[in-house]
Amino acid sequence: MEEKTKQKWMTSYRIIVSIGMISLTVFTVMVGSLLVKREFFNRRSNTWCEKSEYSDLYQYEYTYNSVRLKELKTGLYLTPELSDVYDNNLTDSITVFFQNNKRGFLNIHTGKILIPAQYQFAWVFSEGLGAVVNEGKLGFVNAKGDLVIPNRYDYRNAAHDPMDFLFKGGSCAVIDPATGKSGLIDQKGEWKLQPQYDYIVNPIKGFRKVRLNEKFGLLDSALNLALPVQFMAIEFSDNGIVVDKGDVKQLIAYDCKTILEPVLYDTAYRLSYQTGNTDEYEEPVYISCDMICYEVSGGCGLMDMRGKVVTKPIYASIEGVSKDLFLCRLAKENYVVILNNKGQTIR
Repeated sequence: MEEKTKQKWMTSYRIIVSIGMISLTVFTVMVGSLLVKREFFNRRSNTWCEKSEYSDLYQYEYTYNSVRLKELKTGLYLTPELSDVYDNNLTDSITVFFQNNKRGFLNIHTGKILIPAQYQFAWVFSEGLGAVVNEGKLGFVNAKGDLVIPNRYDYRNAAHDPMDFLFKGGSCAVIDPATGKSGLIDQKGEWKLQPQYDYIVNPIKGFRKVRLNEKFGLLDSALNLALPVQFMAIEFSDNGIVVDKGDVKQLIAYDCKTILEPVLYDTAYRLSYQTGNTDEYEEPVYISCDMICYEVSGGCGLMDMRGKVVTKPIYASIEGVSKDLFLCRLAKENYVVILNNKGQTIR
């Protein structure tokens, strides 16, 4: 009897020890995770802290509606309560903070406020200047808060045309109040590129994308047109530049001259036609054509087996009628045409 009691006690002891070890492991992982993130939550004061990615001198102390920068060495606050601090993918030491619906600037490395909150809108510094908006007009200040370029440019907060007023390579895109067009200025506020476009994008891979009358082109680093303003869309990829001509997409090399892929399509498949016969299961028998149907943005076109485009992708659908004839349905006119393998209309 004593032996059984002892065995039961040992079993209970092992279970208790196991539960304790599991709880300790979970607790250690949780604490370790907090230490790795360097984030700590104080339930009494409803605050939590987060280490800065840009400095070892301070940390962020958050509440549910504010943030302060707290010096690690002294425990003193470097800033009053702020609404927020912009710290996403910064390339300059001076960033924007928000307070009482106004914007100001601080040094992201030291946490020191350089310019008190006084602007309607503001952008992080770039190449020594920061864009600011007051009374609906945009200008640029230096790190001392001096208005280097007066507030004389238009500001449009358009969701479909977001503009980051940042200097890149000594140039920044702004909107001319006289014409409503966009151009490029230097750090003295002089026009480097006269305002003539509806929209200018910040440089990507050395090019600025421009738009005029819903057509796109490219400016090179010397602000010359590398691609004319005639494309429906222009996108950048690792392999080259994708241009949309409206009826066809092409892949162009970064020299803006070499065509790497004459046709880019969403999908392509070999066409076939019914012979009029059925197989042993009474299913129709199909024979493959020597033509391919390719699709671009919902439109269909004909291509030969070598990849040469025979027709533009202007059809809603294409079906094989015979080896060399194809039934093409026009979406807009809602009727069909018969084409041969050269793209010529038969009827």
